[in-house]
Amino acid sequence: MMKADWMAETATAIGVLGVGFGLWWLDPVAAALVSADILKDGIVNVYVAVRDLMEHCPMKTDRSGPEPLPDELRAYIEGLDWVAGATVRLREMGHVFFGEVFVTPCGSLENLPAKIRRAVEDAKSINWRLHDVTIPYSTSSQNETDTCRSSGWVPGCYG
Repeated sequence: MMKADWMAETATAIGVLGVGFGLWWLDPVAAALVSADILKDGIVNVYVAVRDLMEHCPMKTDRSGPEPLPDELRAYIEGLDWVAGATVRLREMGHVFFGEVFVTPCGSLENLPAKIRRAVEDAKSINWRLHDVTIPYSTSSQNETDTCRSSGWVPGCYG
């Protein structure tokens, strides 16, 4: 906004000074430049807003490529001993992320709420941009059965 302000004010001042020196055409040229800059800003902001509404892939703060944070978060959660698999869905709101990590627990479901609370707190410390994380879980996945069988867990025995 500051850049737009000083550019518009400078162009307007040049236009008024041009009229003062007898260059009547300088004022409409300055106005056209100011309006073109405003139109460009509007198009860029509408484009960004539509992409945010479409929940595109989160981008790095410098917009140089996709943000690696979703993969880092998934790797961290899948590294927990009580998780058989995880899927991450993050939404970018400004410079921070909000999202869900859908997990399939492996082994005993005892103390699962405490494990989830701990995982949420630890997940938030991965990156300053990760503002809010929710971890819902599902216990009825074929993927869970295959993963947990290899670890010695018997499906259906939550003892």
